[in-house]
This record gives sequence, C-alpha cells and structure tokens, in this order.
Amino acid sequence: MTIWNRTKAGTLLLAIALLVLAVGRNGLADDQVSSDRRLPKNVVAYMSLRDVGDLKTQWAKTLFGQMYNDDALADFRSDVLKQFNEFSEKTQTELGIGLDDLLSIPHGEIAAAGVVLPGGRLSGVLFLDFGDRQEAVQKLIDKAVESLDENKKRAEEEVDDTKIISYTTEETEGNKKPQAAIAYFIRDSFLVVGAHVAALKEVLTRWDGKHDRTLADNETYHYVLDKCRDESSDAQPQVVWFLDAVALVQSIVASQPNLPPQAMMGMGAIPLIGLDKFKGLGGTLDMARGEYDTVSRTLVVLDKSPQGIGNAFQFDPAAMAPPKWLSSEWTGYTAINWNASKAYSAIETLVDMFTGPGTVANQIQSLADNPALGGIHVKKDVIDQLTGMFHIAEDDGASGGKSTAEGYLFGIQIKNAAAARATLAKIAALPLPNKITEREFQGETLYEMETASGDDDDDDDEAGSGKMAFAVTEGHIMIATDVRLLERVLRGVGDRETLADSPEYKRIARKFPAKTNSIGYTRQDTFVKTIVEALKSSPLAGLTGDSEDFGIDFSKLPDFDQLKKYLPPTGSFMEQDPRGMKITSFSLRSDAE
Repeated sequence: MTIWNRTKAGTLLLAIALLVLAVGRNGLADDQVSSDRRLPKNVVAYMSLRDVGDLKTQWAKTLFGQMYNDDALADFRSDVLKQFNEFSEKTQTELGIGLDDLLSIPHGEIAAAGVVLPGGRLSGVLFLDFGDRQEAVQKLIDKAVESLDENKKRAEEEVDDTKIISYTTEETEGNKKPQAAIAYFIRDSFLVVGAHVAALKEVLTRWDGKHDRTLADNETYHYVLDKCRDESSDAQPQVVWFLDAVALVQSIVASQPNLPPQAMMGMGAIPLIGLDKFKGLGGTLDMARGEYDTVSRTLVVLDKSPQGIGNAFQFDPAAMAPPKWLSSEWTGYTAINWNASKAYSAIETLVDMFTGPGTVANQIQSLADNPALGGIHVKKDVIDQLTGMFHIAEDDGASGGKSTAEGYLFGIQIKNAAAARATLAKIAALPLPNKITEREFQGETLYEMETASGDDDDDDDEAGSGKMAFAVTEGHIMIATDVRLLERVLRGVGDRETLADSPEYKRIARKFPAKTNSIGYTRQDTFVKTIVEALKSSPLAGLTGDSEDFGIDFSKLPDFDQLKKYLPPTGSFMEQDPRGMKITSFSLRSDAE
C-alpha cells in the first residue's frame, strides 16, 4: 500500500465510521449541550442529526418506514438481512466490531461542521454522542490508528482537563513543515474528530455552552432556525443544516497561498456584484410530525440592496394553480412568478457598472439591427412580453405504453399572443444548426426541431421522439422537450380530469398559502414504480449469494400496487421572507396501515 493510500485510509476511517453510524439504535439522548453551542461563530457549513434515537423512531412512523416493514417485502427483507449479516462478519474481521455493535453506538447527536480558523484555514469537525458505548468507540479508534502509516507523528495536548490526540506528517527532506492529518478527543459521552487541533481547542473552549461567540449566536444561523421551526410544535427539528456559501468560497481561496492574482481580484469583486448580500441558507427536516409525513423548510437569506445580482431574483406573490390545459395524467407540476422585467433591469445595471452606461441597451439594439438575426429585439420582443408567470409540467412516461412521451413542457405566459407568434416565426426562420420545421396542428402553428436523440428510422410508436416543439397557444409560449407532450396540450383536456381538479392535487394544495411566489406538485408513485420495475427486470434480478457482488434477489420485490399506498404526492411552495425566500417541501400522512 502506498503512503498516500495508507494515510487516506487512516485519516478517513473515523469519518466514514461516523457516517455509517448515523442509522444507530433507539434511545433518547441525554439532556446536554447541542453542537451549535460548542462550535465557534465562524462556521461556514453545518449539519446536525439532533437525536439519532428520535430520528430512528420517527422514521419508523413515516410511510417509507412502514413500507419497509410491510409483509409484502418479507422475502426481499430476508435477502437484505442475509447480506447485512455477511457484511457484519467482514466488519468484525476488519474492525474488530460487528455491524450490530457498530450501529448501536450512536446515542444522541451526530453533527459535522466546517470551521474557518485564524488565517483563513478551513477545518472539518465531527461530533458523535456514543452514550455508554465508549469501549466500542475505542476499538474503532485503535483500528484507525493502526492504519496510519509510519510517517505520522502522534502528539498529546491537554486542554481544560481533556486530552487532544493528534497525528501529523513528520518533517522530511521534501516536506519541511509538519502537516495535520487528524486529531480527536473524548469528553463526556462524545467523540469529537477534526482536521486541526486548533479547531478542537475552539470546541473545548465552548464545551459548557455558555460562551458568547458560538454558532448558535451567529445572527444568520439563528434567523434561519427561527424562521424554519415548526410553529405548531415545541419539538426540536430532527435535522438542522446551514451553509454560508460565500464565506466558504472566501475561506478556501484565502487558504491557498499560490493562487493567481485574478482569483484574488474575483474575491474583491464580491461586494461590487452584491454577492456579499447572500448571507447564507439553511433549514430543518422533520418526520412524522402532525399532518406531515415529512416536511423540510429552507430559507435563503438575501439582504436587500439597491443594486447587485440579488435583484435578479425578484418573485412576486400571486394566487397559483395548474392551468386548465393540464390534465391529471402529468406527474409533476411547478409554477413560479418571476419578475423578469426587474431581473433584466438588475442585470443591465450590473453589467453597465463594469462596462459603461448604455452598454447593454446598445448591444441589444445592435443585435436587433442585424438582418441575419431576424431583427429580434430581446428587450421589446421577448422580455417586455412576459407577464412573469411560468408553468413547468413533467411526465415521466410511466403511465404505460411504448409511445408514452416523457419530458418537460414549459408554459411561459405572455401579454400579446400575436406579437409572440411573430417573434417565434422570426426565430424559426433563422439559419440554426438544427433546422426548424413548421406544420399546422389543431389550428395552431407547431414548430419542430430535431434533437441529437432524433432518429428518422423510429417506428410509428415512437413518432415524435427526439423532436422538441414550440407553439403559441392558451396565452402562452409553450416549449416541449418531446413534441408529443405539446400535441397533448393542443388536443385539449376534453372530458378528462384536470390536474387542478384531481383529488391528489387538491389534498396537497390545501397546504399552500393563498398567495405564493412558487408552488410544486410531484407524484412519487410513478417515479418509484419505474425504479421497482427496472430492478425486477434488470440483469441483477435473480442473482443470489452465489454472485460475487450481489446477494439480493430483486425479483422478490412485490408488485408495485402493493407499495403504492405508501407513496403519496409531495408538494412545495416558496414565500417571500423579509430577508429572502422561504421554501417548504412536504408530503402528507395517509391511512397506509
């Protein structure tokens, strides 16, 4: 084994073990300080499973948890359990501890964070509450230490009555400066692992949770948690996460001493283009709480500014529902009300700030004056024609039949249909690499364009496959990734049920606010059905323990109809927040038992 491989194995073993342990045993965590009160304030990435025992308990109550325990999956579970036991034997040999013991280690919180140290260095920190399983944890540590190669120097340092043990690369002829490999300490019922001793010292300084500069005191993080909490419950969220993307990039750049000047100039431009107004994003995840089977809440914190790239994300609240021209057979739907005019102005102002006043307007006019480009004025003929309402419909083709189309349909609401038709005709006449043809269909002009997947030899069942399509109808410019999807809309819904009137959609829609910036609806059942049927018919189906790589017989999966009841539709919506945008995604509980 090379020095690099031995180093990598030793360094990552503890981290990998922590991730594997995340599915640990039942049991409630002791009342103790949370990791966000033990981490310093300058954390740029963070995720916490607040209580592994509670997470496992709540997961069992979800529809997915109930589905796993359904009698219809008994034979399949038996294969999975057999593989689990075989893998456990290998784990026992390699780590000195079986999987059952390994998975019984997590007791309370598991958390991971990226911490910016003085000088701009970025260090990872992992927390594991192991409860009363310190002996098992010590076995893992001893095994990890054995994997560290001979060039690693062990050191001990006592901080606040706690011993920090670290391993660094020793000085060699080609490496005059020791490099950190890994460090850890055990205190109370926690194993804490980090890439730098300095990061662990920061944690120990705050161990009692009473320090006044912690992640919990980070104003943006605190705001995110407050806005993403479940207002109907006092229970803490099962998962919490936070990311300060701009600070993360800045810390990575700052820690690289040999970057070209252009990179540093790019960092200097962050305030000019308004990226410094992106303060962070984060959220929570809950399972089996009240009406919700699962619910995640995400907040993007974007402080207001008179100019900058953030102003391109202008969404206006409106009453939203699927349009009447969408039938209930579509498997997914999204609507968003984006203020395209304000977004255009924000981008124009930003570009002109760097290139000089009037640059964007002059360039657009120059393009419009070029006969080879059809005389299309991007601002007048495109941007000014948009109302801001966008519809996106998806069909995954799982409804059956070889000719069932799959792909996306984009409906862009317009102010003037005649003007949009004229612009679309100009685009169709341009000498593009992929020729656009037109034909009449259901009284509308339908434009088609061959894509790379097109095949003139397709049989009749596949007619239309490999062709994109465009048309103006129902007050929208419609663009389909497969012409058959657009043909479906042009034929009309007829006596079929509309998506807006379907019981499945209505059940999700009752959780939407009266006015939102965006809504979403997705059928889980068709997606999972595709996966189940693919597994049952794949070459892997039927392979048993005689196979070197697989001992799970996927042909034992039950008919999908026995699982469908566990797969209700999901919904989402976006609301304006005083400091950004809040996105809620959810699925609702049902009588699956």
